[in-house]
Amino acid sequence: MPATGQKKLLLDLNPQFKELEFARVEEVHWKDSDGQDVRGGLYYPIGYVPGKRYPLVIQTHGWNSHRFWIDGAYTSGYAAQALAAKGIMVLQADENYTEQNTFASVKREVATLENAIQYLDAKSLIDRNRVGLRASALPEFMSSML
Repeated sequence: MPATGQKKLLLDLNPQFKELEFARVEEVHWKDSDGQDVRGGLYYPIGYVPGKRYPLVIQTHGWNSHRFWIDGAYTSGYAAQALAAKGIMVLQADENYTEQNTFASVKREVATLENAIQYLDAKSLIDRNRVGLRASALPEFMSSML
């Protein structure tokens, strides 16, 4: 109510959510190897304790700050909320499609993710010795290199 400052629920479209605990998500920004701003969604573990360093899983793509997705962009391969529920910090990175599927793009993306790790480590959020990467697919030209 505007006069009293009290809130009143008019309609609960998802009453089942009362039984769930969601990880806190915030948009973070860091720089790529060219000094360009990169953004991503950082999912904090449920029960997050400031100063504790958490393991990190990086999802290499799919961040959209304008959407609320429990499972990510696709239900088959995104697990940020599930991982956060198990005490793991998750960075869902934004994608850069410049020079996509070239060796230069791979080098740039690797450097960008390394910069993200340095950024989160400097903020004392992660244990940099416990970092995993989750990419849904390799570019076709890289598959032939393996």
